[in-house]
Amino acid sequence: MSRKLSITTLLSFGFGLLMIIAVTTVSIIGVNATRNNTTSLMSQLGYVALTSLQEQLRNYLQPVNSQLDYIAQLIEKGQISPEEPAAMQATLSGSLSALAQVYGMVYINDRYEMQVFHRNDAESFTSHWSKPQTLEPYFSTPDRIQQAIWGDPQLTSNNVRVIPVSRMVYLPDGRKGMLLTAIDITRLNEHLSQLSGEHSDIFMLLGRNRILASTFPVPDVVYTQREPLMNLSALENNPLKLIWSPQRKPNDMKLPRGMNSHTLHFGDETWIYIYSETQAYSEVPITLGMVVSGEQLKEERNALFLQVLFSMLMLLLFVGLCWLFSRRLGSRFSSIAQGFEAIRESELDQLGPMPASSIVEFDQVADAYNRMTDGLKQNQQMRSLFGQYVPKDIARQLLRDGGELAPQHELATIFFIDLEGFTSLSERLTPEELITTLNAFFSMVAEELERQGGIITQFQGDAVLAIFNIPNPQPDHAARALNAARNILARTRQEQFNRQSLRCRIGLNSGDVVAGNVGAPQRQNYTVHGDAVNLASRLEALNKEYGTRILLSESCVQQISGQQFRELGEIAIRGKRDMVRVYTLPDEKA
Repeated sequence: MSRKLSITTLLSFGFGLLMIIAVTTVSIIGVNATRNNTTSLMSQLGYVALTSLQEQLRNYLQPVNSQLDYIAQLIEKGQISPEEPAAMQATLSGSLSALAQVYGMVYINDRYEMQVFHRNDAESFTSHWSKPQTLEPYFSTPDRIQQAIWGDPQLTSNNVRVIPVSRMVYLPDGRKGMLLTAIDITRLNEHLSQLSGEHSDIFMLLGRNRILASTFPVPDVVYTQREPLMNLSALENNPLKLIWSPQRKPNDMKLPRGMNSHTLHFGDETWIYIYSETQAYSEVPITLGMVVSGEQLKEERNALFLQVLFSMLMLLLFVGLCWLFSRRLGSRFSSIAQGFEAIRESELDQLGPMPASSIVEFDQVADAYNRMTDGLKQNQQMRSLFGQYVPKDIARQLLRDGGELAPQHELATIFFIDLEGFTSLSERLTPEELITTLNAFFSMVAEELERQGGIITQFQGDAVLAIFNIPNPQPDHAARALNAARNILARTRQEQFNRQSLRCRIGLNSGDVVAGNVGAPQRQNYTVHGDAVNLASRLEALNKEYGTRILLSESCVQQISGQQFRELGEIAIRGKRDMVRVYTLPDEKA
Protein backbone atom coordinates (compact mmCIF):
# COMPACT_ATOMS: atom_id res chain seq x y z
CA MET A 1 0.00 0.00 0.00
CA SER A 2 1.47 3.33 -1.07
CA ARG A 3 2.36 5.81 1.60
CA LYS A 4 -0.02 8.78 1.75
CA LEU A 5 0.82 12.28 2.81
CA SER A 6 -0.89 14.01 5.68
CA ILE A 7 -2.45 17.42 5.12
CA THR A 8 -0.41 18.54 8.12
CA THR A 9 2.69 18.12 5.98
CA LEU A 10 1.18 20.33 3.30
CA LEU A 11 0.20 22.99 5.83
CA SER A 12 3.89 23.61 6.49
CA PHE A 13 4.04 25.10 3.04
CA GLY A 14 1.10 27.34 3.87
CA PHE A 15 3.50 29.82 5.40
CA GLY A 16 3.89 31.38 1.99
CA LEU A 17 0.14 31.93 1.82
CA LEU A 18 0.19 33.51 5.24
CA MET A 19 2.93 35.86 4.07
CA ILE A 20 0.84 36.84 1.07
CA ILE A 21 -2.10 37.58 3.34
CA ALA A 22 0.10 39.58 5.70
CA VAL A 23 1.71 41.64 2.93
CA THR A 24 -1.64 42.20 1.23
CA THR A 25 -3.29 43.27 4.47
CA VAL A 26 -0.53 45.69 5.39
CA SER A 27 -0.45 47.09 1.86
CA ILE A 28 -4.20 47.55 1.72
CA ILE A 29 -4.19 49.29 5.08
CA GLY A 30 -1.33 51.54 4.00
CA VAL A 31 -2.83 52.38 0.61
CA ASN A 32 -6.25 53.05 2.12
CA ALA A 33 -4.72 55.19 4.85
CA THR A 34 -2.78 57.25 2.30
CA ARG A 35 -5.82 57.53 0.06
CA ASN A 36 -8.12 58.46 2.93
CA ASN A 37 -5.68 61.04 4.23
CA THR A 38 -5.42 62.59 0.78
CA THR A 39 -9.18 62.60 0.35
CA SER A 40 -9.71 64.05 3.83
CA LEU A 41 -7.10 66.74 3.20
CA MET A 42 -8.63 67.69 -0.14
CA SER A 43 -12.14 67.70 1.34
CA GLN A 44 -11.03 69.98 4.14
CA LEU A 45 -9.11 72.31 1.82
CA GLY A 46 -12.02 72.38 -0.64
CA TYR A 47 -14.54 73.13 2.09
CA VAL A 48 -12.43 75.89 3.63
CA ALA A 49 -11.62 77.44 0.24
CA LEU A 50 -15.21 77.38 -1.05
CA THR A 51 -16.61 78.62 2.28
CA SER A 52 -14.09 81.48 2.26
CA LEU A 53 -14.99 82.24 -1.36
CA GLN A 54 -18.71 82.31 -0.51
CA GLU A 55 -18.03 84.63 2.41
CA GLN A 56 -15.84 86.94 0.27
CA LEU A 57 -18.53 87.10 -2.40
CA ARG A 58 -21.19 87.79 0.22
CA ASN A 59 -19.05 90.61 1.66
CA TYR A 60 -18.67 91.99 -1.86
CA LEU A 61 -22.30 91.82 -3.00
CA GLN A 62 -24.39 92.07 0.17
CA PRO A 63 -23.39 95.72 0.87
CA VAL A 64 -25.17 96.66 -2.37
CA ASN A 65 -28.45 95.34 -0.94
CA SER A 66 -27.74 96.91 2.43
CA GLN A 67 -26.95 100.35 0.96
CA LEU A 68 -30.13 100.35 -1.16
CA ASP A 69 -32.17 99.40 1.93
CA TYR A 70 -30.51 102.20 3.91
CA ILE A 71 -31.22 104.91 1.29
CA ALA A 72 -34.78 103.63 0.81
CA GLN A 73 -35.45 103.87 4.56
CA LEU A 74 -34.10 107.46 4.63
CA ILE A 75 -36.51 108.44 1.85
CA GLU A 76 -39.47 106.51 3.31
CA LYS A 77 -38.97 108.16 6.73
CA GLY A 78 -38.78 111.59 5.09
CA GLN A 79 -35.24 112.26 6.22
CA ILE A 80 -34.31 113.06 2.60
CA SER A 81 -36.61 113.94 -0.28
CA PRO A 82 -36.25 113.22 -3.99
CA GLU A 83 -37.56 116.77 -4.50
CA GLU A 84 -34.33 118.14 -3.03
CA PRO A 85 -31.64 117.42 -5.69
CA ALA A 86 -28.76 118.56 -3.51
CA ALA A 87 -29.65 116.20 -0.68
CA MET A 88 -30.23 113.33 -3.09
CA GLN A 89 -26.90 114.02 -4.83
CA ALA A 90 -25.07 114.02 -1.53
CA THR A 91 -26.72 110.76 -0.44
CA LEU A 92 -26.20 108.95 -3.75
CA SER A 93 -22.60 110.13 -4.16
CA GLY A 94 -21.88 109.07 -0.60
CA SER A 95 -23.26 105.63 -1.43
CA LEU A 96 -20.95 105.39 -4.40
CA SER A 97 -18.00 106.18 -2.15
CA ALA A 98 -18.96 103.23 0.07
CA LEU A 99 -19.59 100.88 -2.85
CA ALA A 100 -16.55 100.61 -5.10
CA GLN A 101 -18.15 97.68 -6.93
CA VAL A 102 -21.09 99.62 -8.45
CA TYR A 103 -21.13 101.64 -11.67
CA GLY A 104 -23.51 104.40 -10.62
CA MET A 105 -26.66 105.26 -8.67
CA VAL A 106 -30.10 106.33 -10.00
CA TYR A 107 -33.42 107.39 -8.48
CA ILE A 108 -36.55 107.07 -10.67
CA ASN A 109 -39.88 108.64 -9.65
CA ASP A 110 -43.39 107.52 -10.64
CA ARG A 111 -43.21 109.73 -13.75
CA TYR A 112 -40.13 107.73 -14.82
CA GLU A 113 -37.87 110.78 -14.38
CA MET A 114 -34.35 109.88 -13.32
CA GLN A 115 -31.78 111.48 -11.10
CA VAL A 116 -28.51 109.94 -12.26
CA PHE A 117 -25.11 110.00 -10.59
CA HIS A 118 -22.18 108.41 -12.44
CA ARG A 119 -18.96 107.47 -10.73
CA ASN A 120 -16.80 108.39 -13.71
CA ASP A 121 -17.93 111.98 -14.34
CA ALA A 122 -18.69 112.77 -10.66
CA GLU A 123 -21.78 114.83 -11.52
CA SER A 124 -25.51 114.21 -11.50
CA PHE A 125 -28.09 114.97 -14.16
CA THR A 126 -31.78 114.38 -14.71
CA SER A 127 -33.28 112.56 -17.67
CA HIS A 128 -36.28 110.41 -18.56
CA TRP A 129 -36.29 106.56 -18.35
CA SER A 130 -36.46 105.38 -21.97
CA LYS A 131 -38.24 102.06 -21.32
CA PRO A 132 -41.08 102.72 -18.87
CA GLN A 133 -42.75 99.43 -19.78
CA THR A 134 -39.94 97.56 -17.99
CA LEU A 135 -40.64 99.37 -14.72
CA GLU A 136 -44.42 99.70 -14.92
CA PRO A 137 -45.13 96.27 -13.27
CA TYR A 138 -43.16 97.31 -10.18
CA PHE A 139 -44.93 100.69 -9.91
CA SER A 140 -48.42 99.36 -10.60
CA THR A 141 -48.45 96.37 -8.23
CA PRO A 142 -50.36 96.96 -4.98
CA ASP A 143 -47.89 94.78 -3.09
CA ARG A 144 -45.00 96.39 -1.25
CA ILE A 145 -41.67 95.14 -2.58
CA GLN A 146 -39.14 95.71 0.15
CA GLN A 147 -36.14 93.74 -0.99
CA ALA A 148 -33.52 94.28 -3.64
CA ILE A 149 -34.30 92.93 -7.12
CA TRP A 150 -31.37 91.61 -9.14
CA GLY A 151 -31.84 91.76 -12.90
CA ASP A 152 -30.17 90.05 -15.84
CA PRO A 153 -26.72 91.35 -16.88
CA GLN A 154 -26.83 94.24 -19.38
CA LEU A 155 -24.52 96.26 -21.60
CA THR A 156 -24.69 100.03 -21.03
CA SER A 157 -24.48 102.63 -23.77
CA ASN A 158 -20.84 103.07 -22.77
CA ASN A 159 -20.20 99.33 -23.38
CA VAL A 160 -19.90 98.61 -19.66
CA ARG A 161 -21.24 95.23 -18.57
CA VAL A 162 -23.30 95.55 -15.40
CA ILE A 163 -25.73 93.64 -13.20
CA PRO A 164 -28.69 95.95 -12.43
CA VAL A 165 -29.97 95.94 -8.82
CA SER A 166 -33.13 97.87 -7.93
CA ARG A 167 -35.12 98.64 -4.77
CA MET A 168 -38.66 100.06 -4.62
CA VAL A 169 -39.17 103.16 -2.41
CA TYR A 170 -42.51 104.16 -0.83
CA LEU A 171 -42.62 107.89 -0.06
CA PRO A 172 -44.50 109.30 2.98
CA ASP A 173 -47.09 110.94 0.67
CA GLY A 174 -47.99 107.61 -0.94
CA ARG A 175 -46.01 108.00 -4.14
CA LYS A 176 -43.57 105.35 -5.33
CA GLY A 177 -40.02 105.53 -6.55
CA MET A 178 -37.18 103.22 -7.41
CA LEU A 179 -33.50 103.17 -6.50
CA LEU A 180 -31.34 101.62 -9.19
CA THR A 181 -27.66 100.75 -9.15
CA ALA A 182 -25.45 98.49 -11.25
CA ILE A 183 -22.60 96.21 -10.26
CA ASP A 184 -19.65 96.50 -12.60
CA ILE A 185 -18.87 93.00 -13.91
CA THR A 186 -15.30 94.00 -14.77
CA ARG A 187 -14.68 95.03 -11.15
CA LEU A 188 -16.26 91.74 -10.03
CA ASN A 189 -13.70 89.85 -12.16
CA GLU A 190 -10.88 91.92 -10.66
CA HIS A 191 -12.12 91.12 -7.17
CA LEU A 192 -12.20 87.36 -7.91
CA SER A 193 -8.66 87.51 -9.31
CA GLN A 194 -7.41 88.56 -5.88
CA LEU A 195 -8.92 85.40 -4.34
CA SER A 196 -7.46 82.76 -6.70
CA GLY A 197 -4.50 80.60 -5.70
CA GLU A 198 -1.42 79.22 -7.44
CA HIS A 199 -3.06 75.98 -8.50
CA SER A 200 -6.70 77.09 -8.55
CA ASP A 201 -9.02 79.38 -10.48
CA ILE A 202 -12.38 80.80 -9.47
CA PHE A 203 -15.53 81.14 -11.55
CA MET A 204 -19.09 82.41 -11.32
CA LEU A 205 -21.64 81.05 -13.79
CA LEU A 206 -25.09 82.47 -14.34
CA GLY A 207 -27.07 79.29 -14.79
CA ARG A 208 -24.82 76.52 -16.06
CA ASN A 209 -23.22 78.01 -19.18
CA ARG A 210 -22.93 81.84 -18.99
CA ILE A 211 -19.71 83.18 -17.48
CA LEU A 212 -20.50 85.95 -15.00
CA ALA A 213 -16.94 86.19 -13.70
CA SER A 214 -13.81 84.08 -13.92
CA THR A 215 -10.10 84.18 -13.20
CA PHE A 216 -9.39 82.01 -16.25
CA PRO A 217 -7.94 83.80 -19.28
CA VAL A 218 -10.75 84.29 -21.79
CA PRO A 219 -10.61 85.26 -25.49
CA ASP A 220 -11.50 88.75 -26.63
CA VAL A 221 -15.14 88.89 -27.69
CA VAL A 222 -17.55 91.64 -28.61
CA TYR A 223 -20.38 91.81 -26.10
CA THR A 224 -23.83 92.89 -27.25
CA GLN A 225 -27.04 94.06 -25.62
CA ARG A 226 -28.53 90.67 -26.43
CA GLU A 227 -25.65 88.69 -24.92
CA PRO A 228 -23.51 90.67 -22.47
CA LEU A 229 -21.97 87.48 -21.07
CA MET A 230 -19.64 84.94 -22.63
CA ASN A 231 -20.82 81.35 -23.05
CA LEU A 232 -18.69 78.39 -21.98
CA SER A 233 -18.66 77.17 -25.57
CA ALA A 234 -16.59 80.22 -26.57
CA LEU A 235 -13.64 79.10 -24.44
CA GLU A 236 -10.72 77.23 -26.00
CA ASN A 237 -8.27 74.86 -24.27
CA ASN A 238 -9.80 75.80 -20.97
CA PRO A 239 -10.82 73.34 -18.22
CA LEU A 240 -13.80 75.55 -17.33
CA LYS A 241 -15.33 74.82 -20.75
CA LEU A 242 -15.61 71.13 -19.85
CA ILE A 243 -17.06 71.52 -16.36
CA TRP A 244 -20.30 69.75 -17.35
CA SER A 245 -18.65 67.27 -19.72
CA PRO A 246 -20.17 63.74 -19.77
CA GLN A 247 -16.64 62.46 -19.08
CA ARG A 248 -16.64 63.99 -15.59
CA LYS A 249 -16.36 61.48 -12.77
CA PRO A 250 -17.39 61.64 -9.12
CA ASN A 251 -14.63 61.73 -6.55
CA ASP A 252 -14.34 60.75 -2.89
CA MET A 253 -14.39 64.25 -1.47
CA LYS A 254 -16.72 64.51 1.52
CA LEU A 255 -18.33 67.94 1.39
CA PRO A 256 -21.34 69.26 3.32
CA ARG A 257 -24.75 69.34 1.71
CA GLY A 258 -25.03 72.04 -0.93
CA MET A 259 -21.42 71.69 -2.06
CA ASN A 260 -20.55 69.45 -4.99
CA SER A 261 -17.35 68.15 -6.53
CA HIS A 262 -16.23 66.05 -9.47
CA THR A 263 -13.02 65.29 -11.38
CA LEU A 264 -12.18 65.60 -15.05
CA HIS A 265 -9.11 64.64 -17.07
CA PHE A 266 -8.32 67.37 -19.59
CA GLY A 267 -5.21 66.93 -21.71
CA ASP A 268 -2.37 65.76 -19.48
CA GLU A 269 -3.90 67.36 -16.42
CA THR A 270 -6.41 66.27 -13.81
CA TRP A 271 -8.82 68.98 -12.63
CA ILE A 272 -11.01 68.98 -9.55
CA TYR A 273 -14.17 71.11 -9.65
CA ILE A 274 -15.66 72.27 -6.32
CA TYR A 275 -18.81 74.37 -6.55
CA SER A 276 -22.19 75.27 -5.10
CA GLU A 277 -25.32 77.05 -6.33
CA THR A 278 -27.06 80.08 -4.81
CA GLN A 279 -30.12 82.12 -5.73
CA ALA A 280 -29.52 84.85 -3.19
CA TYR A 281 -28.68 87.42 -5.86
CA SER A 282 -30.58 86.29 -8.94
CA GLU A 283 -33.67 84.37 -9.99
CA VAL A 284 -31.34 82.29 -12.15
CA PRO A 285 -29.03 80.16 -9.97
CA ILE A 286 -25.44 81.40 -9.74
CA THR A 287 -22.84 78.63 -9.68
CA LEU A 288 -19.85 79.72 -7.60
CA GLY A 289 -16.83 77.48 -7.55
CA MET A 290 -13.18 76.82 -8.04
CA VAL A 291 -11.11 74.57 -10.30
CA VAL A 292 -8.08 72.98 -8.63
CA SER A 293 -5.20 71.59 -10.71
CA GLY A 294 -4.09 68.04 -10.05
CA GLU A 295 -0.56 69.40 -9.57
CA GLN A 296 -1.56 70.16 -6.00
CA LEU A 297 -1.99 66.41 -5.41
CA LYS A 298 1.18 65.34 -7.21
CA GLU A 299 3.12 64.45 -4.06
CA GLU A 300 0.26 62.46 -2.58
CA ARG A 301 -0.32 60.64 -5.87
CA ASN A 302 3.36 59.75 -6.19
CA ALA A 303 3.44 58.34 -2.64
CA LEU A 304 0.31 56.33 -3.34
CA PHE A 305 1.73 55.03 -6.62
CA LEU A 306 5.01 53.92 -5.00
CA GLN A 307 3.17 52.18 -2.21
CA VAL A 308 0.94 50.33 -4.65
CA LEU A 309 3.93 49.41 -6.84
CA PHE A 310 5.88 48.05 -3.88
CA SER A 311 2.87 46.05 -2.72
CA MET A 312 2.40 44.56 -6.18
CA LEU A 313 6.06 43.53 -6.42
CA MET A 314 5.93 41.87 -3.01
CA LEU A 315 2.75 40.04 -3.93
CA LEU A 316 4.22 38.79 -7.21
CA LEU A 317 7.28 37.52 -5.35
CA PHE A 318 5.32 35.55 -2.78
CA VAL A 319 2.82 34.29 -5.35
CA GLY A 320 5.68 32.90 -7.40
CA LEU A 321 7.12 31.12 -4.37
CA CYS A 322 3.80 29.62 -3.34
CA TRP A 323 2.53 28.70 -6.81
CA LEU A 324 4.13 25.25 -6.92
CA PHE A 325 2.68 24.33 -3.54
CA SER A 326 -0.79 25.72 -4.14
CA ARG A 327 -1.31 24.26 -7.62
CA ARG A 328 -1.98 20.74 -6.45
CA LEU A 329 -4.20 21.85 -3.60
CA GLY A 330 -6.10 24.19 -5.89
CA SER A 331 -6.87 21.54 -8.50
CA ARG A 332 -8.26 19.19 -5.86
CA PHE A 333 -10.45 21.84 -4.26
CA SER A 334 -11.59 22.87 -7.73
CA SER A 335 -12.77 19.32 -8.46
CA ILE A 336 -14.72 19.27 -5.20
CA ALA A 337 -16.25 22.69 -5.90
CA GLN A 338 -17.32 21.64 -9.42
CA GLY A 339 -18.96 18.54 -7.99
CA PHE A 340 -20.94 20.49 -5.42
CA GLU A 341 -21.94 23.02 -8.12
CA ALA A 342 -23.30 20.18 -10.22
CA ILE A 343 -25.22 18.96 -7.18
CA ARG A 344 -26.65 22.44 -6.62
CA GLU A 345 -27.78 22.61 -10.25
CA SER A 346 -29.24 19.07 -9.97
CA GLU A 347 -26.97 17.86 -12.79
CA LEU A 348 -26.24 14.58 -11.03
CA ASP A 349 -26.11 12.59 -14.26
CA GLN A 350 -22.99 14.55 -15.25
CA LEU A 351 -21.14 13.63 -12.05
CA GLY A 352 -18.40 11.03 -12.24
CA PRO A 353 -16.66 9.46 -9.26
CA MET A 354 -13.90 11.45 -7.62
CA PRO A 355 -10.55 9.67 -7.95
CA ALA A 356 -8.62 8.50 -4.94
CA SER A 357 -5.80 10.67 -3.60
CA SER A 358 -2.40 10.01 -2.11
CA ILE A 359 -3.28 12.49 0.64
CA VAL A 360 -5.08 10.80 3.52
CA GLU A 361 -7.65 13.49 4.19
CA PHE A 362 -8.38 14.07 0.47
CA ASP A 363 -8.84 10.34 -0.02
CA GLN A 364 -11.38 10.30 2.81
CA VAL A 365 -13.19 13.27 1.25
CA ALA A 366 -13.27 11.51 -2.14
CA ASP A 367 -14.73 8.35 -0.61
CA ALA A 368 -17.39 10.28 1.32
CA TYR A 369 -18.18 12.39 -1.75
CA ASN A 370 -18.65 9.33 -3.99
CA ARG A 371 -20.98 7.68 -1.46
CA MET A 372 -22.96 10.91 -1.11
CA THR A 373 -23.43 11.35 -4.88
CA ASP A 374 -24.51 7.72 -5.27
CA GLY A 375 -27.21 8.32 -2.63
CA LEU A 376 -28.30 11.58 -4.26
CA LYS A 377 -28.62 9.90 -7.65
CA GLN A 378 -30.83 7.19 -6.17
CA ASN A 379 -32.92 9.83 -4.38
CA GLN A 380 -33.28 11.85 -7.60
CA GLN A 381 -34.40 8.75 -9.48
CA MET A 382 -37.06 8.05 -6.83
CA ARG A 383 -38.29 11.67 -6.99
CA SER A 384 -38.45 11.48 -10.80
CA LEU A 385 -40.51 8.28 -10.69
CA PHE A 386 -42.74 9.78 -7.98
CA GLY A 387 -43.35 12.87 -10.13
CA GLN A 388 -44.54 10.74 -13.05
CA TYR A 389 -47.49 9.45 -11.01
CA VAL A 390 -48.27 12.53 -8.89
CA PRO A 391 -48.51 16.18 -10.13
CA LYS A 392 -45.17 17.88 -9.53
CA ASP A 393 -46.55 20.68 -7.34
CA ILE A 394 -48.43 18.13 -5.24
CA ALA A 395 -45.32 15.96 -4.99
CA ARG A 396 -43.32 18.95 -3.72
CA GLN A 397 -45.94 19.66 -1.04
CA LEU A 398 -46.04 16.01 0.02
CA LEU A 399 -42.25 15.90 0.32
CA ARG A 400 -42.18 19.21 2.15
CA ASP A 401 -45.03 18.37 4.59
CA GLY A 402 -43.98 14.81 5.33
CA GLY A 403 -46.67 13.12 3.23
CA GLU A 404 -49.59 15.07 4.70
CA LEU A 405 -51.81 17.05 2.32
CA ALA A 406 -54.81 18.85 3.80
CA PRO A 407 -58.00 19.19 1.68
CA GLN A 408 -58.19 22.53 -0.15
CA HIS A 409 -61.46 24.34 -0.94
CA GLU A 410 -61.08 26.98 -3.65
CA LEU A 411 -62.72 28.65 -6.63
CA ALA A 412 -60.96 26.95 -9.53
CA THR A 413 -61.25 26.46 -13.28
CA ILE A 414 -61.75 22.84 -14.36
CA PHE A 415 -60.34 21.75 -17.69
CA PHE A 416 -61.77 18.55 -19.25
CA ILE A 417 -60.53 17.24 -22.61
CA ASP A 418 -61.55 14.07 -24.45
CA LEU A 419 -60.49 12.53 -27.77
CA GLU A 420 -63.09 12.31 -30.53
CA GLY A 421 -63.59 8.91 -32.19
CA PHE A 422 -61.56 6.97 -29.64
CA THR A 423 -63.58 3.78 -30.22
CA SER A 424 -62.83 3.68 -33.93
CA LEU A 425 -59.22 4.56 -33.20
CA SER A 426 -58.99 1.60 -30.79
CA GLU A 427 -60.38 -0.75 -33.41
CA ARG A 428 -57.98 0.50 -36.09
CA LEU A 429 -54.73 0.34 -34.07
CA THR A 430 -52.97 -2.44 -32.23
CA PRO A 431 -52.80 -2.07 -28.41
CA GLU A 432 -49.14 -1.03 -28.61
CA GLU A 433 -49.88 1.58 -31.31
CA LEU A 434 -52.87 2.86 -29.34
CA ILE A 435 -50.82 3.36 -26.18
CA THR A 436 -48.03 5.09 -28.17
CA THR A 437 -50.59 7.40 -29.84
CA LEU A 438 -52.27 8.27 -26.53
CA ASN A 439 -48.92 8.94 -24.86
CA ALA A 440 -47.88 11.27 -27.68
CA PHE A 441 -51.20 13.15 -27.45
CA PHE A 442 -51.13 13.30 -23.65
CA SER A 443 -47.53 14.55 -23.72
CA MET A 444 -48.60 17.51 -25.87
CA VAL A 445 -51.63 18.19 -23.62
CA ALA A 446 -49.49 18.00 -20.46
CA GLU A 447 -46.89 20.34 -21.99
CA GLU A 448 -49.45 23.04 -22.80
CA LEU A 449 -51.26 22.67 -19.46
CA GLU A 450 -48.04 22.94 -17.45
CA ARG A 451 -46.93 25.92 -19.55
CA GLN A 452 -50.05 27.76 -18.30
CA GLY A 453 -49.71 26.47 -14.72
CA GLY A 454 -52.41 23.81 -14.84
CA ILE A 455 -52.32 20.64 -12.71
CA ILE A 456 -53.36 17.29 -14.26
CA THR A 457 -55.23 15.28 -11.63
CA GLN A 458 -56.47 12.32 -13.71
CA PHE A 459 -55.97 10.48 -16.98
CA GLN A 460 -59.33 8.81 -17.66
CA GLY A 461 -58.88 6.51 -20.65
CA ASP A 462 -58.70 8.97 -23.54
CA ALA A 463 -59.64 11.98 -21.36
CA VAL A 464 -57.68 14.34 -19.12
CA LEU A 465 -58.93 16.26 -16.08
CA ALA A 466 -56.90 19.30 -15.00
CA ILE A 467 -57.41 22.22 -12.62
CA PHE A 468 -56.15 25.80 -12.36
CA ASN A 469 -55.77 27.88 -9.17
CA ILE A 470 -55.09 24.76 -7.08
CA PRO A 471 -52.76 24.17 -5.30
CA ASN A 472 -51.00 27.40 -6.37
CA PRO A 473 -53.04 30.67 -6.41
CA GLN A 474 -53.61 32.03 -9.94
CA PRO A 475 -55.80 35.18 -10.09
CA ASP A 476 -56.17 34.68 -13.89
CA HIS A 477 -56.85 30.93 -13.68
CA ALA A 478 -59.76 31.00 -16.19
CA ALA A 479 -57.68 32.92 -18.75
CA ARG A 480 -54.81 30.45 -18.30
CA ALA A 481 -57.16 27.51 -18.90
CA LEU A 482 -58.52 29.17 -22.06
CA ASN A 483 -54.98 29.83 -23.34
CA ALA A 484 -54.06 26.18 -22.80
CA ALA A 485 -57.24 25.09 -24.64
CA ARG A 486 -56.50 27.36 -27.61
CA ASN A 487 -52.93 26.06 -27.88
CA ILE A 488 -53.99 22.40 -27.63
CA LEU A 489 -56.66 22.84 -30.33
CA ALA A 490 -54.16 24.62 -32.59
CA ARG A 491 -51.50 21.92 -32.18
CA THR A 492 -54.04 19.15 -32.66
CA ARG A 493 -54.98 20.62 -36.04
CA GLN A 494 -51.34 21.02 -37.09
CA GLU A 495 -49.60 17.94 -35.68
CA GLN A 496 -49.86 14.18 -35.91
CA PHE A 497 -49.40 11.83 -32.99
CA ASN A 498 -47.69 8.55 -33.84
CA ARG A 499 -48.63 9.32 -37.47
CA GLN A 500 -52.31 9.70 -36.46
CA SER A 501 -54.43 12.84 -36.98
CA LEU A 502 -56.59 13.35 -33.91
CA ARG A 503 -59.46 15.62 -32.90
CA CYS A 504 -60.52 16.54 -29.39
CA ARG A 505 -63.24 18.35 -27.45
CA ILE A 506 -62.74 20.58 -24.40
CA GLY A 507 -65.04 21.78 -21.61
CA LEU A 508 -64.14 24.65 -19.27
CA ASN A 509 -66.00 25.59 -16.09
CA SER A 510 -65.16 27.78 -13.07
CA GLY A 511 -66.61 26.96 -9.66
CA ASP A 512 -65.97 25.81 -6.10
CA VAL A 513 -64.16 22.48 -5.74
CA VAL A 514 -62.47 20.49 -3.01
CA ALA A 515 -59.03 19.08 -3.79
CA GLY A 516 -57.17 16.50 -1.75
CA ASN A 517 -55.99 12.92 -1.33
CA VAL A 518 -58.62 10.21 -1.64
CA GLY A 519 -58.17 6.47 -1.04
CA ALA A 520 -56.89 3.99 1.51
CA PRO A 521 -54.04 4.80 3.90
CA GLN A 522 -51.76 2.48 1.89
CA ARG A 523 -52.71 3.90 -1.51
CA GLN A 524 -54.13 7.35 -2.24
CA ASN A 525 -54.87 9.50 -5.27
CA TYR A 526 -54.94 13.30 -5.54
CA THR A 527 -58.14 14.50 -7.22
CA VAL A 528 -60.84 17.19 -7.16
CA HIS A 529 -64.51 16.87 -6.30
CA GLY A 530 -67.53 19.08 -6.73
CA ASP A 531 -70.41 19.89 -9.03
CA ALA A 532 -68.10 22.21 -11.00
CA VAL A 533 -66.06 19.16 -12.09
CA ASN A 534 -69.15 17.34 -13.32
CA LEU A 535 -70.28 20.42 -15.28
CA ALA A 536 -66.92 20.65 -17.06
CA SER A 537 -67.29 17.01 -18.12
CA ARG A 538 -70.86 17.65 -19.35
CA LEU A 539 -69.72 20.68 -21.35
CA GLU A 540 -67.01 18.61 -23.03
CA ALA A 541 -69.63 16.05 -24.11
CA LEU A 542 -72.03 18.78 -25.38
CA ASN A 543 -69.44 19.80 -27.99
CA LYS A 544 -70.60 16.83 -30.03
CA GLU A 545 -74.18 18.13 -30.04
CA TYR A 546 -73.21 21.69 -30.98
CA GLY A 547 -70.49 20.74 -33.48
CA THR A 548 -67.89 22.75 -31.54
CA ARG A 549 -64.46 22.01 -30.12
CA ILE A 550 -64.67 24.03 -26.90
CA LEU A 551 -67.53 25.04 -24.61
CA LEU A 552 -67.31 27.37 -21.62
CA SER A 553 -69.78 27.97 -18.80
CA GLU A 554 -71.00 31.45 -17.94
CA SER A 555 -69.10 31.35 -14.63
CA CYS A 556 -65.88 30.71 -16.57
CA VAL A 557 -66.51 33.48 -19.11
CA GLN A 558 -67.15 35.96 -16.28
CA GLN A 559 -63.62 35.30 -14.99
CA ILE A 560 -62.01 36.29 -18.31
CA SER A 561 -61.64 39.91 -19.41
CA GLY A 562 -60.62 41.23 -22.81
CA GLN A 563 -61.89 38.15 -24.74
CA GLN A 564 -64.78 37.77 -27.20
CA PHE A 565 -67.16 34.82 -26.89
CA ARG A 566 -70.22 33.61 -28.78
CA GLU A 567 -73.23 32.71 -26.67
CA LEU A 568 -75.01 29.47 -27.59
CA GLY A 569 -77.89 29.96 -25.16
CA GLU A 570 -79.16 28.39 -21.97
CA ILE A 571 -79.25 24.63 -21.86
CA ALA A 572 -80.36 22.01 -19.42
CA ILE A 573 -77.54 19.96 -17.97
CA ARG A 574 -78.23 16.49 -16.70
CA GLY A 575 -77.96 16.49 -12.93
CA LYS A 576 -78.40 20.29 -12.56
CA ARG A 577 -81.68 21.94 -11.59
CA ASP A 578 -80.95 25.35 -13.14
CA MET A 579 -80.31 26.13 -16.77
CA VAL A 580 -76.67 26.83 -17.71
CA ARG A 581 -75.66 29.54 -20.16
CA VAL A 582 -73.03 28.17 -22.55
CA TYR A 583 -70.43 29.95 -24.68
CA THR A 584 -67.86 29.08 -27.32
CA LEU A 585 -65.14 30.95 -29.18
CA PRO A 586 -66.21 33.28 -32.00
CA ASP A 587 -64.39 31.25 -34.65
CA GLU A 588 -65.86 27.89 -33.59
CA LYS A 589 -68.39 26.31 -35.95
CA ALA A 590 -72.06 26.38 -34.88
